[in-house]
Amino acid sequence: MAQAHLSPWLIPVSWIFKAAPYAETLIFLQSLALVSSMIPVYLLAKQFFPKNISPLLLPLFYWCFDTVHRVNMWDVHENAFIPVFALWAIYFFSHKRYWLCGVFTLIVALFKEDAWVIAGAMGFYFLSVRGRKFSASLVLALGFFVFVFYSSHGQHTISFAGRYGFLGNNFDEAKTTALTRPWVFLIQLGWPGNILFYIQMILVASGLWLLGGWSLVMVAPVFFEVALSTYDAMRSQNNHYIYPMAGFLLFSAALGMARLGKYLKPKRLQETVTVMLLICLMQLKYSEADTIQSIIHSESWTNRRCLEELIEVIPPQAPVYGRDPFFTRLATRPEIWEEPDLTKYPVPGWAVRPGTEAPPPGYEVVRQSCGFQVLKSRDR
Repeated sequence: MAQAHLSPWLIPVSWIFKAAPYAETLIFLQSLALVSSMIPVYLLAKQFFPKNISPLLLPLFYWCFDTVHRVNMWDVHENAFIPVFALWAIYFFSHKRYWLCGVFTLIVALFKEDAWVIAGAMGFYFLSVRGRKFSASLVLALGFFVFVFYSSHGQHTISFAGRYGFLGNNFDEAKTTALTRPWVFLIQLGWPGNILFYIQMILVASGLWLLGGWSLVMVAPVFFEVALSTYDAMRSQNNHYIYPMAGFLLFSAALGMARLGKYLKPKRLQETVTVMLLICLMQLKYSEADTIQSIIHSESWTNRRCLEELIEVIPPQAPVYGRDPFFTRLATRPEIWEEPDLTKYPVPGWAVRPGTEAPPPGYEVVRQSCGFQVLKSRDR
């Protein structure tokens, strides 16, 4: 966990993976987390929706959220597991089963260092709703402390400059910038590159989540983490960065529907829901079409057999490092894993990477095809 994310959840997952050491095991667990999120989503809708509105609408809104069906197409990541536990925590809180709410909130914190802020915001919401404002503030402060401390001392997956470059090149510069020029946060939030992200977020549940009131405090950590980032990939719905918001957006949407039910007559509410449903289906149509097109026209997908033949030159069970995300998913060998940069992290053994450039120091090209290279360490 050092030098990467603070992810204690990997310990129990490693036990499962040891029993079934296949990439499919992790994909199954992640798919299970994505699908099972519908259960608490449905139960929350059943609790908060007006009686004349089907609670099935909220799970439908969940599946219309673009990033839900893109997570599995990108990678296996801890972010995909956060919403299901967060949703159950919210469900238990709404049913006054506070100890179970606390357990599931703590589980959320164990996925990543920034999940501590998410869990802190959850605790802040739960405790403040119960009138315990001081305790709520302490929990939120604890979440921020863990995130800031670990990000400044132990997290090297993405550099500080790469993720929040507008604050400086390191944590010390960021503190100075934040204290002396706090308006840079507003400037970054207003950056034109965020416009598409904002539009996509407004379309989630047809914007119903904006009526969620105080529950939006739980949306805030991930929303601002993405909107303030200078790392463009974080704004893309093609990967895992946005997905942790899903549970909180849907809960806020459930509360928003409850508020609408108080102000609109039943017939007018049903007409409004019909419009929301059309927006949802339109969003799903275009996002799914784009996703499917990207698969069909992906060179890595259409040349799968070529890629499999490419790695046949590598001895069975030999450790292999692959740089391209598509390659690590398409390959069927369980001993393949991903390493970001062979020139920065040279390792003995074998490696596969996209491109045709000269091999990095210490490696030689054994085979080249399909736009990929098989490299072998000269130490082997």
